[in-house]
Amino acid sequence: MGADEASPARLFDPWQGLCLFYVNELVLRLTARNDPAPELFAAYTEVLEAFWSERRATWYLRRFEQRLLQALGWAADLSHCAVCGSAWQPGTDAWSQGPGTAPRCPRHAEPGAPVLPDALIQWLRGHMAEAPPAAVREPLRRYLRAQIDGLLDGRPLESRRLLAAYLQRQRDSGRPVW
Repeated sequence: MGADEASPARLFDPWQGLCLFYVNELVLRLTARNDPAPELFAAYTEVLEAFWSERRATWYLRRFEQRLLQALGWAADLSHCAVCGSAWQPGTDAWSQGPGTAPRCPRHAEPGAPVLPDALIQWLRGHMAEAPPAAVREPLRRYLRAQIDGLLDGRPLESRRLLAAYLQRQRDSGRPVW
């Protein structure tokens, strides 16, 4: 399986370019050369098209991150407790993130571990066709970041550093960040 060149991108602002840099950096750092992953190419195409049409929808990044993890076989199994195997049921907000981001039921939650809101688990286990509920966007970002960071073995992403610097410069200048 190979990749084809897409039509030229029409980026509207630096924020879009930095987000696409992040997507490319993830692909380069987490995949092997000539690794066949057709699901990954489909997710990559979707995120490119999304950023060309909707400039500020960061949830597309979350969907891409989850699809990347799924395509590579590294997504956590969100349907069962990593310790006892009990099945997750909708409406159980007491599940938490364990070491390695594996979910844990209330009986096996570690003190102070981040809670995985029910809506977060439902969104990640679903089709992810629409934006996640506003209340879970930040926990979702943190959860996926923890998964990705675990795979990077402490090696930071340059795209994150550049995006943080860009956003800080926007705030310092009084320009709207979003």
